[in-house]
Amino acid sequence: MWRVARGSERGIPGTASENGEPPTLPVAAVARRLGVAPATLRTWDRRYGLGPREHASGRHRRYGPADIARLEVMRKALLRGASSADAARYALASELPAAEPVASGLGTSDLGPGELDAGSPRGASARPGFARAVKGLCRATRALDSLALREQLDLAIAEHGVLDAWERVIEPVFDAFGDDTDASAGAYLLAECVLAALLRPMPAVSASPTAPPVLLCSVAAEQGGLPMYLADAALRGVGLSTRLLGAVRPISALLAAAERLAPPVIAVWARHSRSAEPEYFQRLGRLCAAPRLVAYGPGWQLVPLPAAVHRAASPREVLDRVHARIP
Repeated sequence: MWRVARGSERGIPGTASENGEPPTLPVAAVARRLGVAPATLRTWDRRYGLGPREHASGRHRRYGPADIARLEVMRKALLRGASSADAARYALASELPAAEPVASGLGTSDLGPGELDAGSPRGASARPGFARAVKGLCRATRALDSLALREQLDLAIAEHGVLDAWERVIEPVFDAFGDDTDASAGAYLLAECVLAALLRPMPAVSASPTAPPVLLCSVAAEQGGLPMYLADAALRGVGLSTRLLGAVRPISALLAAAERLAPPVIAVWARHSRSAEPEYFQRLGRLCAAPRLVAYGPGWQLVPLPAAVHRAASPREVLDRVHARIP
């Protein structure tokens, strides 16, 4: 049962310790306060260190006022157009008094233009176009307005390019709505609209008709989904020819395609380590053409791979690995 700590100016519900320390809230309550999924808070803790400062291993996470204040800074920065990593760095660097009263829940309301002007994370206020795009995309996602989503996505990609649109506009909205898409029908709709935007014909680019294509695929047990289409669109957007094969099974089919196309780079996506099979790169490494091999996605992170394989965690890193081979 919730209790209100004595002396709390804002009436923050939580558990007050007997020695008068500030109240704390569990993950679910903080998630409701901020308007995000509980899975998002766990991800922010695991990925960026934005968890409870006093958390002890083996015990449930409980957030104090200063912890929640940092999360609110993170969320505001996301909605102002900062990337997730920049928003987290800004939130962690913010000097917040330990006993500072926690602000009211943000939900997904719009923010005033000056809220992050001072000391804002890189790009959040310097590029107001990102902030406007994030707000517009948030509104359309909340409203489940597919027409507005398509228009906003097309405009963001046209103005900023695929990678900047993803990192500075689309990904912050996904983060704001939560990693657990079960918690939001809007996140499902946004994902479908992003995929549709990436599949639309792109303006003609100056790719050489005789240049061998970059080969993209995912491991047999998975569908690449958005990450593969993002990498494909980013490569095509800079004039490179690509072939996106999807989930390839068996591996011999990928080898046959590689022998036929002689790609300079082959990127293989894996989301989960249980389906990330090193055999893909062991067999690809024996190809006569010796393409650059890229292990794309979090599934490969802890999987031992041949020394010649390059790892990429994001679509931008895939592009960087390709550019290192194809200037």
